[in-house]
Amino acid sequence: MKHINSKKHPGGRQWHLALLFITIFTAGILSTTTAANDETPVAPNIVVKGNGNDIATVNNTPRIDHFTDFAHLEVKKERILNYTIENTGNATLQLTGPTFVEIKGLHPDDFVVTKQPAAAVEPGQTTTFEITFTPGASGDRNAMAGLLSNDPDQKGYVFRIKGTGYVIPEITNVSAVTADGLYGIGKTIRLKVDFNEQVKLTEVIPAQISLNAGATAKAQYAEGDKHSTIYFDYTVGEGESTTDLDYLNTDAFDVKGGILHSIWYFDAKGILTLPAPGADGSLSANSNIQIDGIAPSGYTVAFDQNEATIENAKAISFTITNEEANATCNWGISGLGADKITGSGDLKTLGAQITGIDVSAFDDGELTLSITLTDKAGNQGSAALAKLIKQPFATDIGEKNINHLEVYPSITTGMITVKADNIDNIIIYNVTGNMVYQKKTTHQPEETIDLSACENGIYLIQVRSTNDWEMKKIIKK
Repeated sequence: MKHINSKKHPGGRQWHLALLFITIFTAGILSTTTAANDETPVAPNIVVKGNGNDIATVNNTPRIDHFTDFAHLEVKKERILNYTIENTGNATLQLTGPTFVEIKGLHPDDFVVTKQPAAAVEPGQTTTFEITFTPGASGDRNAMAGLLSNDPDQKGYVFRIKGTGYVIPEITNVSAVTADGLYGIGKTIRLKVDFNEQVKLTEVIPAQISLNAGATAKAQYAEGDKHSTIYFDYTVGEGESTTDLDYLNTDAFDVKGGILHSIWYFDAKGILTLPAPGADGSLSANSNIQIDGIAPSGYTVAFDQNEATIENAKAISFTITNEEANATCNWGISGLGADKITGSGDLKTLGAQITGIDVSAFDDGELTLSITLTDKAGNQGSAALAKLIKQPFATDIGEKNINHLEVYPSITTGMITVKADNIDNIIIYNVTGNMVYQKKTTHQPEETIDLSACENGIYLIQVRSTNDWEMKKIIKK
């Protein structure tokens, strides 16, 4: 058997190691004994078997059934395999060397010859040796087993051995990739879970981790398959809140029907127990993430003036009540005849007042204030509204006729006619001061208005020209 000289090389680095093994350990081989008759050689012949199979027949490729592949084994555990050396020649087989079977190669410390064979094997006889595999780390572990003898065809007998180490995956640490701080609705926090082993996550639906921010707070698997760190993303939902984000309990990691195992061995299922919340290695011990998923609510706003007049139109103010401390406000006042007025500010104290607002550019009529509050986490509340009438209308009704205003009929079921020297703007108010109708024109002498959709009651009609205004009262029945 010319195992080492086969043209089918074991391949790559292992083949070169095999040649090196032979070169180092073939010194001092016993000389071959041959009979006087050259046609009948007298010589030993070595055959090495694993599990009863000739190792040479697999062309130096490790196989479990030939005991050259030690299969999967947990790191630091031991697996012992036995081998047989058979002398099929007609002369005594002599093993040589400092030790008869030696281990060299990439990971020689993982394979130890724990029993050596006999030094001499008579024709037709056998001896045995054993190798103990103890993986020192996860992954494929490779080496070469070799022995020297007086077999003239293969003085150095070398074969590859391998095994695969693995570690039962366990969670060692949980932390946040996202920086410490306060996060509100819609913000995403990335968490990372560290294992003591590279893991494979076979999913049915995405794995998740239940968090202490509320019943709906879940961190969903994001990435990291086939690594020792996998990542989860948590997006803050409405109503979720906690002062120190952590997972719910030690069983909060849920693969949702999937399987998490060592990347090296499917049967090495992961132990998914998390460090106790708050303990070393937990999310809250490693990171300081605060969650506020509750938007400001219940706040109101009101103008401090009953109406905007010529005297106060440049100094209008409003007050916010029931607001959230340390929130910021954004507000806007809109009306006819001018662009919307906007502003913002930080509400350092409760009962905050915004003052000095100039609404003089707006046309007379209804002004609308809209305000929203945004808390420190970035959550925005719903708009609160307030109304204000610009220019009083309860004076001078019918006392002057600068514009020669006529409105008829004074009692109507719907249609009215408005006449004047020129009409630029018509505004109609109900008795509570709310504007119900407005129409702008350009120096028109007459307009027809349909009040059929208005409720029955008293209405005040204000008609404006370039510099003058007049008001009339009608009744809608």
